[in-house]
Formats: sequence, C-alpha cells, structure tokens
Amino acid sequence: TNVKGICICVMGADCVPVLIYDRIKKVAAAVHAGWRGTVQSITAKTIAKMQSEFDCSSENMVVCIGPSISQENYEVGEEVYFEFKSR
Repeated sequence: TNVKGICICVMGADCVPVLIYDRIKKVAAAVHAGWRGTVQSITAKTIAKMQSEFDCSSENMVVCIGPSISQENYEVGEEVYFEFKSR
C-alpha cells in the first residue's frame, strides 16, 4: 500500500513474515513467506509488483525478515527438501 494511515501486517507461526518498505515512495508490503511461497519467489514477486505498481526502486527498499520457527522445533518432509533442491 501507499495509503497513509493504513496498517498492514502479516501473521505467521512457522512461516516467515517479511516486511518491505520503500523509503522514497512511501510504499509498504507485508509478505507471508511459507515454504511454498518461498519456493515460488513470493518476496521477489512482491518487490517486482511494488516496482510495477508504484514505481519503487529496490535501492530504496528496506526489507525486514521477522521471526519464524527454528529447525530444532520444526521438521519438514523430503518433498519440501526436494522442492527446494530442484529450484
């Protein structure tokens, strides 16, 4: 969004929240990056959308990666491993 006064957020538990802000254009995005979205480059697609919709520049963006579950507390199956390996 580029609308002032609008609060955007993303919820996550085991997934990774990613917040993106263009300091010059004053555009913000909140991304829910689960493993499927990460494999499909959801954060890069969000940045591309910000560039096409709002004329943002990646040089002006600040990206914050929020907390997520750790490897010692969450185990994925081989299908997830092979999905990332194939990319």
